Amino acid sequence: MHRNPSQVDKASDREKRSPRRAANLIYGVADPVPVSSLIPLVVQQVIMLSVDLIFPVLIVAAASGTVEMAQTAVSMMMISMGIGTILQAWRNGPVGSGYFCAHETGTPYFPASIMAVQAGGFPLMCGMTLFAGVFQSLIGRIIHRLRILFPVEIIGLIVMLMAITFITYALPNFIGLDAQGSVSLPVSLLSVTALGVIIGMHIWGSQRIRECSIVVGIVVGYLGSYMFGLLPADKVDKFIDAPWIALPSFGHMGLAFDPALVVPFIIAAFASSIKTLGNLTTCQKVNDDEWKRLDMKSVGNGLFAEGIGTILGGLLGTMGQTTSSGSVGLSVATGATSRQIAVGTGLCFIVLAILPKIAALFAIMPQPVIGVILMVEIAFVLPTAMQICSSRMLNARRLFVLGISLTFGLGVAMVPGFGESFPLWLQPLTKNALALGTYIVQNSSTCICSRRIQKVAEKKCRCLQQCRKTNAS
Repeated sequence: MHRNPSQVDKASDREKRSPRRAANLIYGVADPVPVSSLIPLVVQQVIMLSVDLIFPVLIVAAASGTVEMAQTAVSMMMISMGIGTILQAWRNGPVGSGYFCAHETGTPYFPASIMAVQAGGFPLMCGMTLFAGVFQSLIGRIIHRLRILFPVEIIGLIVMLMAITFITYALPNFIGLDAQGSVSLPVSLLSVTALGVIIGMHIWGSQRIRECSIVVGIVVGYLGSYMFGLLPADKVDKFIDAPWIALPSFGHMGLAFDPALVVPFIIAAFASSIKTLGNLTTCQKVNDDEWKRLDMKSVGNGLFAEGIGTILGGLLGTMGQTTSSGSVGLSVATGATSRQIAVGTGLCFIVLAILPKIAALFAIMPQPVIGVILMVEIAFVLPTAMQICSSRMLNARRLFVLGISLTFGLGVAMVPGFGESFPLWLQPLTKNALALGTYIVQNSSTCICSRRIQKVAEKKCRCLQQCRKTNAS
């Protein structure tokens, strides 16, 4: 439908209005943060974001690499994550969403990276990662033209699927579930204790206590794990043996390209983009009490920044990156979404890249700490997703779209072997509840909710009714 200039101006004015600060935020996106509060807020973000640094190590292991190569891959990942996080918070120009939406190891890239490193070593993985980053940057430049594909209820479903994907990681770590299906009582008790400390400080504590609640819970988890022997001796030895200062090596780097791996890396870039779309939706909503619709320009700039981060990962010899749903959930839980925290977190990772001793402390993170952090994130992100979904009236078409898509997304997590039953090149899509659910929701939305299809169906119904009347007469 054509809109006259006055309508366009009104729509533009709505998008340019100043966001209304949410009442539950201590530090909004543009607020300065005092150093006494900035330090614990940055520390808990760094600890949480370090959980997925195991994936570069697994890639090195798949290539039969050395321990030194694994340390280098982690250090390079830290550098690219740090730069990407700072770029994401940048709000001027075409790069950066302007929100604190930290970057982390791009788990959607993991299956494709394994394929690449086994087929052609690190040069091939780096070259294909660079290609995926360029592709994602291009998505960021055109996504503002695709607003019609992302109505509010679909955005809410994407955010909900992000929270659901965490459940499969959170609960096993929270209760200490092992490969035989046994539950660890010490892990469970310690997890409940650490979570109880966080909840108590967050609900009944003052502002300063609330800011430190996650850090205190993490410290309780680490100390309790050490006291009850939940930290394996080999992991403790790695922490003790790690040097305090060491520069990463650049010997394994190089660039190569294989057309056979284009599709897996494009799928990975698509899955990463959808995850970022959901994360930035949450960022926009929690920073604006009057949020109604997605700011696609901010999302496009955010995807462009993420693409640059992935390109940087390829150039530095590590895997791609994506934005962290956990970081967003943690910032919501602490009520701190300031860009200053993004800058502090990014700089901290860059410094940690040359401090292996500190990085090793994150690498030996015990199960109770991982489980508790993820549980806190789910507790804040999932209700936000429900609010987004229910903010718009759901008719029969939208109910079908959401119900079918949610079923497939849950199926990935609940049905054993569902994702692995598909070809390897398709598994970045089928093994990820967020990616598969979004793919289903977009296709079903196009088929069920398309006005053009609706008009064709109505026309055929009218023709059929006319034919029946003619035959009856």
